[in-house]
Amino acid sequence: MHINFLMEEQDVSKLIVSAIVGASIGLEREYRGKPAGFKTMMLICLGSTLFTIFSIKLGTDSSHDRIAANIITGIGFIGAGAIFKDRENMVSGLTTATIIWIISAIGMGIGSGEMLFSVITAAMVLLLMLLSPLLEKRVAAMHKVRTVNITFTQTTKLDEIAKKATSFGLKPQKIKWAKNHNSVIYSCNLSGNEATLNRFFQSLMDDPAVEKVEM
Repeated sequence: MHINFLMEEQDVSKLIVSAIVGASIGLEREYRGKPAGFKTMMLICLGSTLFTIFSIKLGTDSSHDRIAANIITGIGFIGAGAIFKDRENMVSGLTTATIIWIISAIGMGIGSGEMLFSVITAAMVLLLMLLSPLLEKRVAAMHKVRTVNITFTQTTKLDEIAKKATSFGLKPQKIKWAKNHNSVIYSCNLSGNEATLNRFFQSLMDDPAVEKVEM
């Protein structure tokens, strides 16, 4: 079996493009202070490209994908290391793991010679990452869930609070209440858009029977 280890001009071009693509996406991650940043993304993309190039050179006509096929398995381990759960059982790192996965796919595409296709994909990924915070803010403004604690002096207000929230189009959930000396503390989660929530909170603060509103 003849193994071609000669460095060709197109292979150098692939490595350069791969490093640029990985660095571009890595810079965005670095700017946002994510654990997998500039160096990690660049090296993952570069490594995927290099393994794909070697897979083509080492493989036979019928098995050019022997090494490249194992890149996905290796990237799975790296991506799993980026996902963790905190003490409050909140999972984080899913976006980072997903970007590692797609960066690897882009690197493989570059290594296999699909340069234009891979660069366009990388540009789309970078654009989505830059625009996603703006879209997330828009969605959050349309629908938020806030926990509100209302302290008031009249027990008759218990029913009125829920009715008032419903009249604003809000949905009270996880309702709790407790007496504290001469006051009653009403606690619940409210879901709705930000403007409606703010109007509801303002109406509560204008109520003379309401002593305090915490949210």
